[in-house]
Amino acid sequence: MLGADKGHRDRSRFDAVHELAHLVLHRHLEPGDVALERQAHAFNAAFLMPASDIAHRLPAKVDSGVLIYLNLDAPTIVFERRRVETANAL
Repeated sequence: MLGADKGHRDRSRFDAVHELAHLVLHRHLEPGDVALERQAHAFNAAFLMPASDIAHRLPAKVDSGVLIYLNLDAPTIVFERRRVETANAL
């Protein structure tokens, strides 16, 4: 859940995106698994990373080969690509 230090903008943002990751990636799974927490942290890091730092590393097209190469699941890749495209459009 959201941390007690909500007054700190960076921590609140981290906590909120971490919980969003669980909603997006783990909606139907039981909480508490260490692997799920790692996935949520990885999602969080990608989501909060400035678009200019990651855009060059993302594929222009998502296919199964890219997912296997990156060892990521489809929702994570698609979500991140859309986030970068939206940021670049601003």
